[in-house]
Formats: sequence, C-alpha cells, structure tokens
Amino acid sequence: MANNTGKKFGGRQSGGTNKVTTEVREVYKKLVEDNAENFQAWIDAIAAIDPAKAMSLLITVSEYFIPKLQRTDMRHEMGEKIESIKIEINKKSNDSNISS
Repeated sequence: MANNTGKKFGGRQSGGTNKVTTEVREVYKKLVEDNAENFQAWIDAIAAIDPAKAMSLLITVSEYFIPKLQRTDMRHEMGEKIESIKIEINKKSNDSNISS
C-alpha cells in the first residue's frame, strides 16, 4: 500500500548526513592529514615551474579549510551619488542581564 499522506515514515531524518558521505569525508580527511608534511614540498615544486599555478592551487585548496566570507550585494539607482557608507559594529553587553 502506497503512502499518500505526504508524511515521511522511517529512513534518515531530514538534515541528517548520508553514511557514505560521512565515510568519504573521513577518508579524505585522513588523506590530507597524512600528506600535510608533503604539501609544502609539492607547492614549492610547482612554484619553481609556474608560480601563478602554485598560488592558484594554494587558493583553491584553502577554500576547503577556510570558510569564504559571505558576499554583500549593494545596489543603488544609476545616476545617484553615494555620499558615504557607514559600517557600525556593536558588541552586545551582558550587563543588562545582571540584576542588582
């Protein structure tokens, strides 16, 4: 009998990690950890031949370990002059939660 209710029964919960994906990530993590000492030698060898290629490779690999900053899209009407841009960073104070 088919499930026509639209509800999910059994199986992996939504947002859960696939078992195969988890295993592949672990294998890749071990591969990277085991070759960390060799990585600098590889980059140096590539840089001796093509420095731009070595830098490109380093940036590409870095994206897997250093999260990218989220891009911000700013738009304005054509012809309007932007007078100034103000960026304000406020640190939340926990003092307001302290009762006297």
